[in-house]
Amino acid sequence: MPSDPPSPARPQRPIQPRTQQTTPRSALTPAQAIAQAWMRESPEAQQKWRQADALAKEKYMNPVRWNTAERSPEKKDKGKLTSYSSVMSSTIKDLTAGTAGGIAQVLVGQPFDIVKVRMQTAPPGTYSGMLHCAGGILKNEGPLAFYKGTLTPLLGIGVCVSIQFAALEYSKRYFARQNVLNGRGGPDGMALGSGQLFVSGMFAGLANGVVSGPVEHIRIRLQTQSATNPVYAGPFDAMKKIWAHNGIAGIYKGQVVTLWREALGYGIYFWAYEKLMQREMARKGIRRDQVNPANAVLFGAAAGYALWAVIYPIDMIKSRMQTDGFSAATGQKYKSTLDCVRTVWRTEGLPAFTRGLGPTLIRSPFANGATFLGFELASRLLHNNI
Repeated sequence: MPSDPPSPARPQRPIQPRTQQTTPRSALTPAQAIAQAWMRESPEAQQKWRQADALAKEKYMNPVRWNTAERSPEKKDKGKLTSYSSVMSSTIKDLTAGTAGGIAQVLVGQPFDIVKVRMQTAPPGTYSGMLHCAGGILKNEGPLAFYKGTLTPLLGIGVCVSIQFAALEYSKRYFARQNVLNGRGGPDGMALGSGQLFVSGMFAGLANGVVSGPVEHIRIRLQTQSATNPVYAGPFDAMKKIWAHNGIAGIYKGQVVTLWREALGYGIYFWAYEKLMQREMARKGIRRDQVNPANAVLFGAAAGYALWAVIYPIDMIKSRMQTDGFSAATGQKYKSTLDCVRTVWRTEGLPAFTRGLGPTLIRSPFANGATFLGFELASRLLHNNI
């Protein structure tokens, strides 16, 4: 029986030299992909990457560093320390400067804030206006009542504003690094665009909201309680009692609407302030630390008006939620933030969403101007001398 004809020989695939073989893109690990992308870059681009990485490490990735004390060469024999060199990280400086701004904000704005909260949370018709409310507080509770509950915001808002500014500056430095890589935003990348500033402000607001929610909740409870028969003896007593009966959910009551307010409000707030700063520096050809401190007050006042123009109705809902009962047994009116909005709209109408706006608008330029003035001056001192 004849055998089958032999099958034609399969053509051999040419073998490339080992040095020319490449790994398919889909099979690359992230590290290999980055390495290959790096090797394809021009020497100029590689240098820009190195500079950006060095800037990032110096600006916001390094921990706090304290240089050891150095002895003066000419006095080494006397054993006396003659010079100290300490370098704080940018984040620590921002936290410290933010604390200064927060304390200034509380001391200037607290009397206006208590009038605002009383008007927001009182039943309709209780006060005929801002002066009626302020006069009633002064007459019935005395002048110190305008600083009722101040300890909580003095400690808490100092922390809040420090977190706020530290998060803002961290985010700005992150975007500046991206700008340097992409060749925009000026030599240091710090001329951020509107979108970058808004996102930085939102990030600052959300970071701040984690702390500001409980702080403002406790403050509002103290501001609205009866002067003759108070439920809480002070901020720590309020925290202790709320925690004992309602746990962490009680401390963070109204947190959802607080985060909405902080994200949207501070996005607008810092966008407005930074844009005004950029305009002033560009118009006069000066650095930020050369801007007149009076302009920081004016720009802060304008940013404050932009903030409240956007968030005041949200702030009113937050105040209602944070003064509401914790359960039906304690007089709870609203089941959720949305239920609060619907109930207020149905029973009190549109004017309820702007009640207390007068003292807020009067307070805003002073409190926000003081905040930015405190931050800018403290920041200049820290960055130029430490």
